[in-house]
Amino acid sequence: MKIDRIIHTNITSLLPPLSKLSRFKCLSILAAALGLACTASAQGLLLSDNFDGSQTGSLAPVSWNLYGNATISTGSLNLPDYSSAPNYPTSTFASLGYDFSQQNTPLRIDISATPFYDPSNTTEWVGITIGSETPAFVLDEPFSIILRTNGQYDSREYSSDLGSGTWGSAITGSGSYYPFSIVLTNSAGTGSAFGGSSSVVELFAGDNLVQTFDLPTPLSDDEGYIGFQSTSSGGDSEIQSVKVSAVPEPSTWAMLSVAGGLLLTFYRRAKA
Repeated sequence: MKIDRIIHTNITSLLPPLSKLSRFKCLSILAAALGLACTASAQGLLLSDNFDGSQTGSLAPVSWNLYGNATISTGSLNLPDYSSAPNYPTSTFASLGYDFSQQNTPLRIDISATPFYDPSNTTEWVGITIGSETPAFVLDEPFSIILRTNGQYDSREYSSDLGSGTWGSAITGSGSYYPFSIVLTNSAGTGSAFGGSSSVVELFAGDNLVQTFDLPTPLSDDEGYIGFQSTSSGGDSEIQSVKVSAVPEPSTWAMLSVAGGLLLTFYRRAKA
């Protein structure tokens, strides 16, 4: 996202003049910078749902579309075995009822999830899709990632394989949730992944960047729905939380750079 270069540039350009300001003026600027940065950060949260009966974020509330055997209980979105549902393989499916492509900005989707654990079948998976609001199998979506209990993942653009690999250690028991994040942006890392000439997807397992996907066919303006499904063979795959945020603009990081520069100035003065 080129954020590190933005921060470095702002800090190095601001430190010399800041070092000449009085303590009072520095404190005033620091308070203003932190206030603006915190406000921008809060505005960046579009939607957060922990399935506890309430949602937060500037778009809240957003309804869930539940199909087939998909249900919501206290604390989780439950995705049972879709092969036992009517109209296999598309009916057990859940999606948020909002097209996030309308935000026209880079997006970050944070998910806490786990595939159903079955020691006899370590390829069980939970899938995250970007595309349709209504039921669609993972191989029929513009982009999907399948996370398996054996620690592997597969990614697809429709039926085309975009790559596979390891997201982490194999799951060895039920009841544990694993954090994943998906960042959607354009090739420059500063604009929307939808409706333009390029779409880039970054997959994170926890804080670790697992893979970057440059989609051969960019996502269109109406493909911003986030969906979930699974292939559990004896129980529910579960989603414990979903959070969607607008990635901060460079101006937000500039405000944080100002605050960082002021703190460094105070530190140097205290040592002098």
